[in-house]
Amino acid sequence: MPTFLFLNIKRYEYNAKRKELKKINLDLSYPDEINLDFLMKTPEGLDYVLYSVVVHKGRSPNSGHYFCFINVSKNVLEPIWYEFNDTIVRKVPTNKVLKNYTGKKKTVIQLTK
Repeated sequence: MPTFLFLNIKRYEYNAKRKELKKINLDLSYPDEINLDFLMKTPEGLDYVLYSVVVHKGRSPNSGHYFCFINVSKNVLEPIWYEFNDTIVRKVPTNKVLKNYTGKKKTVIQLTK
């Protein structure tokens, strides 16, 4: 099984009548760990931990800003999160990654074994 699992969240839909893309603003929450053994049985198991989150802030797919959070810790039990936002790089608490950006903004969630 792959070391990294990328979940790309479709946050836009096409309106054929208006001929435009519209941002989907539905809440989405996720844990910092996930087990996918229910999908397929493997000898090593399918346990993944949250590694990074890409966030889109903006009202539409045609405007806005992307930034990300990355866990730089080698110890999955003690994550160390950083926010990368243009030229600003700063350490942030786990709850900011999990709580403040659950919902309407996330675009890509990356997990690692």
